[in-house]
Amino acid sequence: MRDQAIGFLSHGDSRVAYAVTGSGPLLLLDLALAHHLEAFWRYPGYRHLVQRLARRFTVVRWDRPGFGLSDRHTVDLSPDGELALVERLVDVLAADEVAIVAAGAAAPNLLRFASRHPDRVSRLGLFGTAAAGRHLVPRLSAGALHALAGVPAPAIHEVAAAAAAAGSEMVELLARTAEADATADAGGVAAPVLVLHRAGDPVVEPGWGRALAARIPNATFHLLEGASHLPYAGDPDPLLTALHSFLVGEDDEPARLSRRELEVAHLVTLGLTNAEIGRRLAIRRRTVDAHLEHIRSKLGVTSRARIAAWLVRDQLASSAQDGA
Repeated sequence: MRDQAIGFLSHGDSRVAYAVTGSGPLLLLDLALAHHLEAFWRYPGYRHLVQRLARRFTVVRWDRPGFGLSDRHTVDLSPDGELALVERLVDVLAADEVAIVAAGAAAPNLLRFASRHPDRVSRLGLFGTAAAGRHLVPRLSAGALHALAGVPAPAIHEVAAAAAAAGSEMVELLARTAEADATADAGGVAAPVLVLHRAGDPVVEPGWGRALAARIPNATFHLLEGASHLPYAGDPDPLLTALHSFLVGEDDEPARLSRRELEVAHLVTLGLTNAEIGRRLAIRRRTVDAHLEHIRSKLGVTSRARIAAWLVRDQLASSAQDGA
């Protein structure tokens, strides 16, 4: 399902690796500075997040020079170097404006790009970040280290190995990250912006995200439940639901299920298995599986519990309209 197609583009005298997943409007997704396309893709949580976004967008991710599949020479990790790299990506891959989602230490430089190229950015989603890089690379507390180490293998282990393989570039990256500062650029962002933060983030305090949103003219701050700093760790559904609603626009039509899909969803709320649903509706289990996949896709959810919750909300909304 929705694999990644890897390509390379020239940037200065280096080659930069990038990956494309899905179809639709272009979405630049930058979730980690020390990124490795192949190592990250092997982690189910990360892959799931990308594939969910790829249902509506052409999702583009990349490895910075010095990391992952990109060349190791001529590495410029400075804020201006980062800005030049994003400019190159957009010039080569985008014919029109793009949407952007960035997390953590990757966000300030994407915010700078949005401010300096207002005609190229349609919407900007930011997660677990702050305006200044110095707030994103503090000395990690014992709690922060425990939270990161608690992510199911092989996420942290593979990512750490990929970053360590970059050698001295990783040391420079941390130093350069602290230099990035989008404070002065925040007020110049013209696109709608959604700033998301998990309430228990142990690495970047939510207050920094709230302060960032306050600096951006057309920004909304949304606090999510949870304590995972990584966007693809913990429960990703609330994050993806908020992102989806924001990226497609408020005028996007609500999900509509067919009569049969509603029947399947109702039986899911009763706790029936796929086999039991098939027997109740006199259809094959494979048909039930297909209906559930369509339901998940339409609703933008991954679990049976989320399907049940949606159905309850939908029924309550219908009752309220009938009683009005």
